[in-house]
Amino acid sequence: MKQPQLGQQIQEWRKAKGLTQEELVEKCSLNVRTLQRIEAGEVSPRPFTLKAIMEALEIRQEEIPNSKLTAKISLDPKWFQLAFFAGMIYLITTMVEFMLDFTFYGGESVNGFLYSTIKFIVLIGFSIFMYGFFQMGIKFGNLLLQISAVLLAFGVLIFTVVDFYKFFILGEAMPEYLPIEAIVFGALYVLFGLGFINERKQSGTLFLSTGILGVLIGVGFLSVIFALPSLFVLIVFEILCLIILYQAGFSTEEQMTPPSTTPSTSPR
Repeated sequence: MKQPQLGQQIQEWRKAKGLTQEELVEKCSLNVRTLQRIEAGEVSPRPFTLKAIMEALEIRQEEIPNSKLTAKISLDPKWFQLAFFAGMIYLITTMVEFMLDFTFYGGESVNGFLYSTIKFIVLIGFSIFMYGFFQMGIKFGNLLLQISAVLLAFGVLIFTVVDFYKFFILGEAMPEYLPIEAIVFGALYVLFGLGFINERKQSGTLFLSTGILGVLIGVGFLSVIFALPSLFVLIVFEILCLIILYQAGFSTEEQMTPPSTTPSTSPR
């Protein structure tokens, strides 16, 4: 159910119950202005807000015919909060990972316990980070965002296994295979960026800017020549992703979705 349709449906349910906006907000601990903007289709309510409204109106999920709306109600903002904190940990540890890889590829000795610990933290942190965007894809009904987030997490898993194989079994870095990794992640980041761009009409310029940057990073990886500079730009991209998750998990509806009446239909 798209944003204006959702607001209209909430308004119809409210009127069917004989409630004014003031009476409804008292039941679900909202302010009147927020409910007005939701019913007008200007903002998309956060999952827990939508769930509170449905409970106040005594609307059960099984009574809702639209599966996307049901999925949105069932989402918990804590997933976005968890993904935000996991992303912060990932971003910090991946810088340590880069230094360890740089040392290893330079032919110098690296502590095996430290190497494996950092790799595991990066893998787990990145996977939870991407799960936040998988959930966001469910929230917006954005299949491309869901698929690209899963593929990026799976890609990091595969290449982490490859890194362990090179480090512990072969004992050599084999840098000649780095272009393959760059090309794979390049394609995935292009898809991920397009997933953000697909939400630009509903979620504003932050999603558009993040998406464009993601596509540019993906193209840089695909070129192989610009893969290394793209790694540094990737940090900026991931900070923007963290901001998006922060807004989804901690901010109000007005901050998450700017007023609009027009709905929208990684190397690591």
